[in-house]
Amino acid sequence: MRFRNIQKIKNFGLCHGTPDMAKQLAEEVFKVPIERFTYRAAGINHLTWFTDMKIDGKDVYPKLHDKLKESGFDKKEPISKQLYDIYGLYPAPGDRHVGEFFPYYMKEEVLMEQDYEWKNNDFKVVDGWREEARVLFDEVRTKKEGYEEFLKGSGETATYFIRSLATGDISDEMVNVINNGYIDNVSSGIIVELPTYIDEFGLHPQKIGKLPDAIAAQCDRLGREYLLMVEAAATCNYELARQAMFWIRLYLIANIRNYC
Repeated sequence: MRFRNIQKIKNFGLCHGTPDMAKQLAEEVFKVPIERFTYRAAGINHLTWFTDMKIDGKDVYPKLHDKLKESGFDKKEPISKQLYDIYGLYPAPGDRHVGEFFPYYMKEEVLMEQDYEWKNNDFKVVDGWREEARVLFDEVRTKKEGYEEFLKGSGETATYFIRSLATGDISDEMVNVINNGYIDNVSSGIIVELPTYIDEFGLHPQKIGKLPDAIAAQCDRLGREYLLMVEAAATCNYELARQAMFWIRLYLIANIRNYC
């Protein structure tokens, strides 16, 4: 997204994480079909925050705390639950991603003590996904079979957007766009994730207003970090890259003196 300021290719970012979490909240926490559950969320990619939750048009946010406990979802996603208790809004898209933005949850001793269901330092799991993909590609390449796996879809929604742009049928999704006043207390130019409508005229991101100050501050800091990294890459500036690397959240866990 940030490269839009450097090159002329029109682009925007998509992520299915927030809608996936909304579906889990509807079906696993509130025990209703997703069709009855409506929401708004905003933030940055992999760290959005639900600002509204409704079932059949009625606000159910006040019931969320009890419903998380009753359903056991607070144990399934304990990091998200703790962040909800601290910040007052429920985050998305789940512990796997939101925990990455808070160095405390990435410490070895915390991961060992808490024994989270999703362990962000378990790279064997990620490597396993890559191996599954490699095997599938090898089958197609060598045996000329297995093509049907590629026709199932990934759950991403780019095809819906292409259809909307081509036909005018309105679709909506969480989209990553440049903040042009959509979130009042996040700096302009930061890449933010917002509910957005798409039709033949393009993208129409929705105005959010203000996020809670602590949440906005985290989004702003991370967004500026990303801008610095892109600037470093685009200009081949070693000093900017070095500064950006010292900002990266994982470096807060390590002894950064080893990297000087």
